[in-house]
Amino acid sequence: MRLIDADKFIERCKEIIADEWNQKACPASWASAFEDVIDEVEVQPTIDAVEVVRCGDCKYCNYNSISDDFTCRHWDWTTKENGYCHLGEKSEYTAREWESKYDNYYDKKASAFVEEVKDV
Repeated sequence: MRLIDADKFIERCKEIIADEWNQKACPASWASAFEDVIDEVEVQPTIDAVEVVRCGDCKYCNYNSISDDFTCRHWDWTTKENGYCHLGEKSEYTAREWESKYDNYYDKKASAFVEEVKDV
């Protein structure tokens, strides 16, 4: 099973039906078939799904590029980038992006320190 955005699917079907070229090139029965599909989609049950935040996108996850490990600060254990739990919260950046930002920050600080020491 896979979840789809049924509203967008229906919207796209209506665009196809309304397309002027399709109206000229295809018989009315073709448009009727799309309308039947729309009706069928609309009567299907809706699944009560909750968006999952993967560990690699969670604000509690740290990434170590040297060991290529992901560590959960909340549970204090090593995890996988595509793992998840019920406490996951979306972060502004992925764990890899955070690690990259910190590496760049510390690289600049280290370079500045080296330059400062050279002057002494």
